[in-house]
Amino acid sequence: MLDEARGAEEAALAASGGPVPLAALSGERWVTSHLGTNCADLLERACVDLVGFHPDVRYRTNDIMVMFAMVAHGGAVSVMPDLAFAEQQPGIVTRPLDGEPLRRRMVLWTRAGADGRPSVRALLDALRVSAGDLAGRRPGLARGPRVPAGS
Repeated sequence: MLDEARGAEEAALAASGGPVPLAALSGERWVTSHLGTNCADLLERACVDLVGFHPDVRYRTNDIMVMFAMVAHGGAVSVMPDLAFAEQQPGIVTRPLDGEPLRRRMVLWTRAGADGRPSVRALLDALRVSAGDLAGRRPGLARGPRVPAGS
């Protein structure tokens, strides 16, 4: 995510319409979640392992609306999951990262036998339907194989 009002280089990246190389953001100020969260860990690993720089994280919050505000008004960039729907936020330009996409895995665990309870079964069924619908509407999302119970 890029702030529309930032400097010339960032404005050019936002206006390009195309993917942004992560290396092009090495000198930027970043906003991400608190240390030890998946989002913060993913950003650090991607910047260090893929490009060789430590992001200059100036702002940390676990509130996605605060992250949006920091990008839109605070002069920061961020990496957001596709589920954040950042492209719908005023003052924010979204661009995919160039190269191999960053991925995270979300897993739902239940106790053995819990899916036999009607309330748990109903919740699991609703989550599967919702995840399938979301994956159908958002091309960046992919559903992995369902692991059978007891595996």
